[in-house]
Order: sequence, then structure tokens, then C-alpha cells
Amino acid sequence: MYEIKIVDALAGSGKTYQAIRWAAKKAHYNRENTVIVFKSKALIEEAWNSLKDAQSSLKSKVPALRIDQDHLGNNQDGTPNKSVKSAIMGYLDNIDTKSGISYS
Repeated sequence: MYEIKIVDALAGSGKTYQAIRWAAKKAHYNRENTVIVFKSKALIEEAWNSLKDAQSSLKSKVPALRIDQDHLGNNQDGTPNKSVKSAIMGYLDNIDTKSGISYS
């Protein structure tokens, strides 16, 4: 079962930064895979930068995976994912994957 959280606030209020920190803590302390979905590649880039700050406060790095149309990765059997959706579902369903954050 998947838990869905939605963040809604004014522009510039720190939504991306706080979402990244929440996901990093969840991945680090609860050992759970987390997916954060953004509406643009520009926001994915912003999230990557925010992750650096969040990781420094955790004293250990949380694995991160970028999934977008240009970064689909492979299925468990080694074949390429054909869509962002299949890449995300594969990431969440793969119990062998180390806990971390996927930016999509």
C-alpha cells in the first residue's frame, strides 16, 4: 500500500525543500522507498540541489534516483523501462532496492 502526501503552499514558502527533507528522513530512518513527483524537470533539478542540504543534516547519504523521460532506468530483469510510470512502480515494488528517494 502506498501513502500519498500532497504539499500545497504559496510560491517561495519552501515546499520543495521541506518535501525533500521529509523524504530523506523517511528513507533514512524508516528504510522506506519514497517517490516525490514534480510537474517539471526544472523542479526536479531544484530537488536534487535541495537533497545535498538534507543529506548533510542526516550524517549519511540517502540513495537517490532520478526518473523522468530522459532517465527511465531498467526493470529488475534488466530490460529498459518504457515509461515514467513503469519506472516508478518498479522502484516502489522492488523490495531488494535500498531505501531512498526517487525524483520524478
